[in-house]
Amino acid sequence: MNVLFFGDQWDDKWRRRQQIALRMARWSSVDSLIYIECPLTLTSLAKFILGRADGEAHKRWRRVMRYGLQTTLDGVQVVTPLVIGPLSPVPAVHAVNNHSMVWTGLGSRGRFANGDLLVWVSMPAAVRWLPHFPEAFICYDATERFSESPWEDDRRRRLLREWDDQLADQADLVLVQTEHHLREKRQLNSATFLVPNAVDVSRFQTDLPIRPPDDIVSISPPRIGYVGAINSRINWQLVESIAGAKPSWQIVFIGNGDPRRCGGDSAASLRNMHFLGEKPYSAVPAYLACFDVCIAPLRRDELTASQSLLKLFDYMASGKPIVSTKADVALQSSGAIYVANDPAAFIASIQTALNESEHLSLHRRRIAAQNSWDTRVLQIREILDDHLPEHWRTEQSTVA
Repeated sequence: MNVLFFGDQWDDKWRRRQQIALRMARWSSVDSLIYIECPLTLTSLAKFILGRADGEAHKRWRRVMRYGLQTTLDGVQVVTPLVIGPLSPVPAVHAVNNHSMVWTGLGSRGRFANGDLLVWVSMPAAVRWLPHFPEAFICYDATERFSESPWEDDRRRRLLREWDDQLADQADLVLVQTEHHLREKRQLNSATFLVPNAVDVSRFQTDLPIRPPDDIVSISPPRIGYVGAINSRINWQLVESIAGAKPSWQIVFIGNGDPRRCGGDSAASLRNMHFLGEKPYSAVPAYLACFDVCIAPLRRDELTASQSLLKLFDYMASGKPIVSTKADVALQSSGAIYVANDPAAFIASIQTALNESEHLSLHRRRIAAQNSWDTRVLQIREILDDHLPEHWRTEQSTVA
């Protein structure tokens, strides 16, 4: 079996798509796996040349300049397509982007001419490329409702919603992360299954003392910490209420983004707010070890309702107390997460978390171990084996 895996960028953040592709590539039944990144645009190249590209685009262009559009990263073949400009509903732009994507990104499809092909899709825009693989088995990993992203304009939201529904309807198999999304997608495709996020437990398993990062040592406890993207998904009004009500608590944010550009300017101005910037995933365990309580103060809307929060699984593996505005049903029922939505309840939960007993830390680590990426990808393999054509099922494969 060959796998063409449409994901996001391959980087050091190790999100869901990379975790799955890395392990799938190790299956003995998989002859070849090619990971197709989300495209780079020529407009971003111009910004890179002028020194104005954003952080992620800058890193990717540096890599492409050094290794080319096709390379091997972490043992996985990675292809970086090029398109003229960003996703657009304008027919002429769409046509040019489509041609460029086929030329730079899908040229590798010829390698699969003589084998069974699984096309793994996790981005709605990839529906445009499916006509190139009429005989393939299509698995749509519907990671979230992209059409609800607050930074998309109305035209792009309509386009994303159309592609998302089209993929869910046409796919041979659909995977989702939350019960809410499961109910929604099963209306379009009965072969829809719940596969939440997970955690790379090995990164948190060490008997060696963890050296506190220099930029957090100077921040006095109690440290109430958040790790993740800093954007408009965060409930900044809630954050401001917490920081304002408890000036002795130090609220630490780690992640890419500027709070002043996504509604968090008022909260960011408070003296007990600290923004330490983006860190590689390998450094996350050291920062979590310095937190007294981990938080996920996110907005509750259709977007977050479709998401299984990776950060909650990382928090769980650290053993630290967790207060969140939402949690997966399984995690919430475990009693290992405090769920609160209004400022008073959130503050009360943090106060309780600061005084909780050590046995809850061990409880969280056990739950994390039960939700490792190895276990999750084994679940995916079992679902695939129930739906793939019998002669190319993965049951003889192994998970490293």
